[in-house]
Amino acid sequence: SHNGKARNDYERKLDIVSNNLYGVDLDKFAINTAMLRLWLSLIVDYRDEETLDRLPPLPNLDFKIEHGDSLSALDPQKLSDLFKHELIDNADALQNKKALFFREASEKKEALKKEIIAEQNRLIIALQDSASPKDSFEWRVQFAEVFKPTAADVTLSGATNFGRELAEANVPGGFHIVIANPPYGLKVSDALRDRYFPKKEGAQSKDTYGLFMARALELLCDGGQFCFIVSDTWRTITSHRPLRKRLMEQTIVHHVIDLPSWVFKATVNTGIVTLTKAKPDAKTVIIAGDLGGLEDRDWHTLENNLRIMAARGIDVQTPQYARYTYKQSLIGTYDNLSFFIASPKLYGLMIPTQTGRGARQLRPARRNKTTYGTRNSRTYGGRKEEWSRPHDAWRQAFCPLRQRRRERCRRRMVAQLLRADRLLYRLV
Repeated sequence: SHNGKARNDYERKLDIVSNNLYGVDLDKFAINTAMLRLWLSLIVDYRDEETLDRLPPLPNLDFKIEHGDSLSALDPQKLSDLFKHELIDNADALQNKKALFFREASEKKEALKKEIIAEQNRLIIALQDSASPKDSFEWRVQFAEVFKPTAADVTLSGATNFGRELAEANVPGGFHIVIANPPYGLKVSDALRDRYFPKKEGAQSKDTYGLFMARALELLCDGGQFCFIVSDTWRTITSHRPLRKRLMEQTIVHHVIDLPSWVFKATVNTGIVTLTKAKPDAKTVIIAGDLGGLEDRDWHTLENNLRIMAARGIDVQTPQYARYTYKQSLIGTYDNLSFFIASPKLYGLMIPTQTGRGARQLRPARRNKTTYGTRNSRTYGGRKEEWSRPHDAWRQAFCPLRQRRRERCRRRMVAQLLRADRLLYRLV
């Protein structure tokens, strides 16, 4: 019946909120808004008018949507052996108490809440050897059931693993999906930036959204999915090169999409990036979408393009939008590791020249060569010693400068090609 379906929809959504949804924010107003949105979503699905007065109590979301600094805590995947055993022994009991608290409406609710907090505090004490900074959101404790390592399904002999035989190492925990629209433009301290991007990796920007992207990789389990709405500057500017290098080497990037400015009406150009936490191979391809030229409020064309890219449809270029597909390995052919949204032929124009006059100038001079008749040589009893004229030495000394100038010229050419590419399709 319709009434039964309504109750089933309500229970299904309630089950998803209970077992699958988690959230963290530094802004308490944002937390309250998220909780209210979930409650309203549940009420809307409970359309049984005959029993609306008997609507079940709304769930307690205190341990689902939490307040805290989600960036400053240590990597939740790095667990000491001692804490790993603590987590395996106690996470299930903690999760059961949270499940009871989620639906509890009686006076037992406050008692359950105190028990959960006490258990979390005990786990935090067990973390003293690798404690996070004060006021951090401690992912390893607050969401212990997510980051608890799980035992391998089978033993080394191939039998079902009941814990009595040798088996593979425990599988690390983590989220299967991380979705975010992090803040842009805010700067963090050098110490926090260096925690995510050590100086040996290069000078990474201190803009918060780059760090949130790095944090998401720590939160994901192997094979987990990542979908962010962020500023498009991470794709090309030099200060985000360490981030791009990490994404290029450690993830399979599925989509890089530029959105029209009217979608979010933000002060910066925004885009979507989706990826999987897994090592890419030579066959990994990226779908790049340029939707920035769509007419104002053309939601229909926007949705169609997003659906086609999600289904890995064909490439197309029009005056309003374009879709390209190219191998992820092409990113590494350009020193800046830029994720361009353009024809893959563009990468072929940016490979630094390794031959030619400039490259030959970098070769060391050969000594004691026994050939004759060269202009830059003096002969002593049948032996020749090469020497460099003053302007040859000057040329070799300033060759790196020439290389930098050549690189700047190449970058200007690429920028002009990108502008011409977009203009061409709008004039066709």
